[in-house]
Amino acid sequence: MTLTGMADYAVPIIGQHEDAKPVVCQSCDTVSDALTIANSGYTCPGCESRICIMCGCTDRFACKGGCSWLNPGICSSHREELQEMARRVFAK
Repeated sequence: MTLTGMADYAVPIIGQHEDAKPVVCQSCDTVSDALTIANSGYTCPGCESRICIMCGCTDRFACKGGCSWLNPGICSSHREELQEMARRVFAK
């Protein structure tokens, strides 16, 4: 499975997890959740910027050191987390 494929699989898992944390948009400070963002086409409900469901970074306010989009809704700063999640999920 490609990393992009893992990102597609991860979004619903992250959003439905009981410990899912709120996502704060780094562009406008709107607080949302992963499923709401996913249902909004991976854009912030407040400012319509593309947003990462894991950290809230946007095109205008990237992660420290920079990041890019692995998939809509997931930035490259979470590559290792995503790979670890896939290992746990698909090892079962």
